[in-house]
Amino acid sequence: MLAERRTPEEVWREMQRGNARFVAGEPQHPRQAVDRVRLATGAVTATGIDALDVAREHLRDSVGALLAASELIGDEVAAGTLGIVGVSYRLREGRVVPDVVVGQL
Repeated sequence: MLAERRTPEEVWREMQRGNARFVAGEPQHPRQAVDRVRLATGAVTATGIDALDVAREHLRDSVGALLAASELIGDEVAAGTLGIVGVSYRLREGRVVPDVVVGQL
């Protein structure tokens, strides 16, 4: 169910509280993607599975976890005022490719 609408100031305060929790070592959201990607890519490299397929699946899982963990973000996406984009960095090609898009951009 969509929570009542928040003002930009209220959203900003909630983001500041979340940042303070993170700095204090008490995050209430999914761990940073870097740690999970590092573990996943190590396991995948050993199997010969296409790393880009794994990266896309990881992005989908991470976006889903973010939506599940944050009522604030979920509400804004549901209200159409926020979109989430999961991207892959193609370093060899020098470009960024959107792989997962949720909400309106």
